[in-house]
Amino acid sequence: MKKNNKLLIIIIIILLLILGFVLYAYYSDYKKAQESTGERIISAHLEGFPVGSKIYEGMEGEEKTVFKKGEWMGIMGKVRTNENREISFKIVDEDNNIVAEDVDWEKNIQTGEGDFGMCCFVVPEESGQYKVQLYLDDELQQSLNFSVAK
Repeated sequence: MKKNNKLLIIIIIILLLILGFVLYAYYSDYKKAQESTGERIISAHLEGFPVGSKIYEGMEGEEKTVFKKGEWMGIMGKVRTNENREISFKIVDEDNNIVAEDVDWEKNIQTGEGDFGMCCFVVPEESGQYKVQLYLDDELQQSLNFSVAK
């Protein structure tokens, strides 16, 4: 093979590598931009409240993942939407069987970015591992693990 052909092949390989890197960087930035403007639940956590707590707007409980039987639970978080949406949740057990769901647990979210809170409901009666599945409209967004102790 001639020296010129070898040099040409090396140049083509280098150009392909550069093109691959540029495409990867573009795709990464595109994905980041989509995530930063996309509708989603940005963050969420569970809070515990003593039974019989007086419920009021903006109240805060103790952030936790282990609850006692009969304790009250709330879900707090941050959400971003481009249009009015509905946030809801279901509680499921380890086998993904629905333990609790209620239409009263649905909340309308206004366009924009902000905090949300849903309070207060009693944790499941049985000890064990559970998940709170958070939905934006009917699309599963996040699952929060928690357990109920004796």
